[in-house]
Amino acid sequence: MGSSSAVSTIVEKWREHPPASYSLKIQSFSRLENSTAFSDHKFQSRKFSSRGYKWRLIVYPKGNQKDNGSGFISMYVEIDSKSLMVFTPPTEIFAELRFFVYNKKENKYFTIQDVEVKRFNALRTVWGLVQVLPYVTFNNPENGYVFDGGQCEFGVDVIVAPPLTNWEIHSFNEKFSGPKFSWALKNFSELNVNNLTSDIFSMGGRKWVLRLYPKGDSRADGKWLSVYLELAASDTLKEDEKIFVQANLRVLDPLGSNHIEHKTELRKAYLDDKEHALNLEMEFKVVTGSDAEADKAQEFSLLVLIRQFVVAMIVLDTWQYFMHRYMHHNKFLYKHIHSQHHRLIVPYAYGALYNHPVEGLILDTVGGALSFLISGMSPRTSIFFFSFATIKTVDDHCGLCLPGNLFHMVFKNNSAYHDVHHQLYGSKYNFSQPFFSMWDRILGTYMPYSLEKREDGGFEARPTKEFKDD
Repeated sequence: MGSSSAVSTIVEKWREHPPASYSLKIQSFSRLENSTAFSDHKFQSRKFSSRGYKWRLIVYPKGNQKDNGSGFISMYVEIDSKSLMVFTPPTEIFAELRFFVYNKKENKYFTIQDVEVKRFNALRTVWGLVQVLPYVTFNNPENGYVFDGGQCEFGVDVIVAPPLTNWEIHSFNEKFSGPKFSWALKNFSELNVNNLTSDIFSMGGRKWVLRLYPKGDSRADGKWLSVYLELAASDTLKEDEKIFVQANLRVLDPLGSNHIEHKTELRKAYLDDKEHALNLEMEFKVVTGSDAEADKAQEFSLLVLIRQFVVAMIVLDTWQYFMHRYMHHNKFLYKHIHSQHHRLIVPYAYGALYNHPVEGLILDTVGGALSFLISGMSPRTSIFFFSFATIKTVDDHCGLCLPGNLFHMVFKNNSAYHDVHHQLYGSKYNFSQPFFSMWDRILGTYMPYSLEKREDGGFEARPTKEFKDD
């Protein structure tokens, strides 16, 4: 447990405003002391929430003797370890702790705080202050901490630092597999254009082009060759992003002895004799970049979540289609494993996951693990995905086709579709589950059906005429 290791970090104040996170009001301090004798001499409050995490306030009325707190009131805060497992990887929580003791004489709260931010994680779930107030000072009614026959009040503010949502990575790329880009302009002396650009090339994680003015740009007075390095139009900078490039630009001498690397007048000697080609070369030394992100867009953006859901749905559908179909075609697997689920000639909601344990392992557990791993979703996202998949599976087996059912409006693979599969004539068709019917359609196991009214009410899913004839 935590202790006040440096006096300079402890700040004591008085304030009128009560604690914002949690307040613990005691009717009899003496009885609280006696009751803690059976609970390691400490009192643990009920759980309370702060910034989405669960906490407890812990008070040692006679001090935490194990932490050198004898003779003092000791106060701690403990985070519920389950709160740390909500995110992936397990969370580290940084929080400031401010402890309160009410003083009726002053009609204010005595506050004490270690200004150092505390790190809560799986290895350290408790932080606090060993010596909040001397026990003698606190327990003397004349001082105002204990009043009206033994009442007192403790409290805490847990100020959780928000997670990092904005950052910038400034990198220097000095190693290139191919640092040079060459550009040959044939029949250079016959060019009659103001400027022209090279092909797009990549360097340092960016796309570039060279822009060349054969007679120089507006600042060259028609006497000089002007060449510029530009970022390709397809590669735009983010707001406030900067890139620093260090490179050598050369006009190559055909004889290979006197390349131009500085602004100079272009002579015909630099044109290739055969094709009158001008040869340019750009050799990169350093490319820096500033990669800024906001709001953890990669991990938690809506687009990423949608992509993960769609990928997981396709993976799960693919796995379950082929495993499900194989269990129908393999007589041993069908007889000893899958036939248990097909005892439901008329499916109902409770029977959605009525199957052999081996089938549950192969179809659901392995299929779920593959969809989880391949989609790259976090455990928290998977909670929502598998809850959604389970609800969808239950709906597929409920035998109901109610108006306004979103599953029936969005998915063609629904209760009517799967109901056909459970009929004797449909056991070799409509294997797809639980989301799409694409594999049945692609591989020829799709059985079209129609909903026909029954005399005693409701509808019945029946195959179309050509399948009835078969």
